[in-house]
Amino acid sequence: MERKYLVTGANGNVGFHVVKQLLDEGKDVVATDLSSPDQFALNFKDSILPKNLSYKPADMTNRFNFHPIFNGVTDVIHVAALFNHNAKGELLNRVNKTGIENLMYAAIVISCTEVEQIVVFGSSSVYGYELVAEESGYALHEDKQPNPQNPYAKSKQSTREIAAAYNGRKGIQIRIVDPTGVFGPRNKYGNLTVLEAAVNGAFWLPNDGRNRSSNIHAEDAAGFAIYLLDNMDRVSTRSKLTSQDPQELSYLVATPDALTAKDLMQLVWENIPKEKRKEGTRRFTEFLGKRIELTAEIALPFSRLVHCLLGKRTPAMLNPYVARYGFSDQSADPHKMLATGYQLKFPTMEHVIEDTMRFHRDNPTGLLNKKK
Repeated sequence: MERKYLVTGANGNVGFHVVKQLLDEGKDVVATDLSSPDQFALNFKDSILPKNLSYKPADMTNRFNFHPIFNGVTDVIHVAALFNHNAKGELLNRVNKTGIENLMYAAIVISCTEVEQIVVFGSSSVYGYELVAEESGYALHEDKQPNPQNPYAKSKQSTREIAAAYNGRKGIQIRIVDPTGVFGPRNKYGNLTVLEAAVNGAFWLPNDGRNRSSNIHAEDAAGFAIYLLDNMDRVSTRSKLTSQDPQELSYLVATPDALTAKDLMQLVWENIPKEKRKEGTRRFTEFLGKRIELTAEIALPFSRLVHCLLGKRTPAMLNPYVARYGFSDQSADPHKMLATGYQLKFPTMEHVIEDTMRFHRDNPTGLLNKKK
């Protein structure tokens, strides 16, 4: 049977990397997003879609608008989600929770579909805050029970639970990919704030930059999702065939080296051309950090005040939900992912940051080339 891959959220950062890698492998792809066909086509040379790609805009919150896209689809990679820490819980649930419900309805309840495998993107944020490294050397692992503590993380946990509840129905296999912080050339949100901070010399870091975090290149987040679909039979145990436990079905996606915030910022700094480094600002913020340690007791009340005053316009770094992650160990154990045999294209954070900053140096729209 000819395989056809559906990618949701195809015009987003990770979603488009999924589409591109599938196309590079010569696979037939159906892509969907809220963007218009013309907007999506801008991703390609001369705005012409490749022959093995069709694009069908759809709103995943509308069940009847969505399910016709599944015609002939055998494999699904569900990336689409609202990733916005400033959004209200009601909106996050309407997009993320309703979206996965409608996807499962289309793929499993509608009898005419041919779907056999689905990979759903969750998030490492479901594990919560106040985490410390365990004997493994990591704070996050798939045996740990999720403890989502903000509206976005709660909506993603709902996504994971709903997806897992359908595993094994009609023989369809469902797996969950939980990426850590995502870097990469196309990133327009999320970890872009880390790069912006380093570029601007903002080196006054939570807990003096001691806390660790795990991250991944967007190409590896996409690549592993595709790898799971292509190797489902080989990497699945008998218990996974019918399991409805999201932890058993999930994989944390991260490079093995979980860097401290200070080491990560330094790595970004080293990839900024000397003539574009804001040396004075960095010296000042580091001097400030030596005099006043940026603790949760200082930072969180301030971020809550800013969020209260600015609401939706709150800068990502000052969102209280985001700020809290900086005061706990967010290192994620990648061994379950690596045990499948997947080979990371960017195996260390040095590789990840080098590739990401290469874009921001060489591309006219990169951080280092923005007009003041």
